[in-house]
Amino acid sequence: MNITQVLEKIRPEARWKLTDNKYDNLEWFDEEQEKPTEQEIIDAWPDTEDAIKWENIRSRRDMLLGSTDRTQLFDIDPLVSEKFKPYRQALRDIPQDYANVDDVVWPTPPE
Repeated sequence: MNITQVLEKIRPEARWKLTDNKYDNLEWFDEEQEKPTEQEIIDAWPDTEDAIKWENIRSRRDMLLGSTDRTQLFDIDPLVSEKFKPYRQALRDIPQDYANVDDVVWPTPPE
């Protein structure tokens, strides 16, 4: 579990300092947001971990889409453009098609 990542999700913009990823070493400086309990952090980890995984998946998807943008330009052979459309759509649909981040299957790019 990464306490820093959890704190960034559950207490955005809070002021704190953490040493060695240990709750006992968490110094809380924020007067507007309450310091979360250790149990709150533990309970928030699964959702935080999933959110981080989804961010990574979207980043990879965006990179793959960017690497195929050239296939959609007006001066590209229309057969090439058409061949890449289903692949690009499958990439765009990943967040909607998968409820569980661990089930994501990446589409295969056309040859």
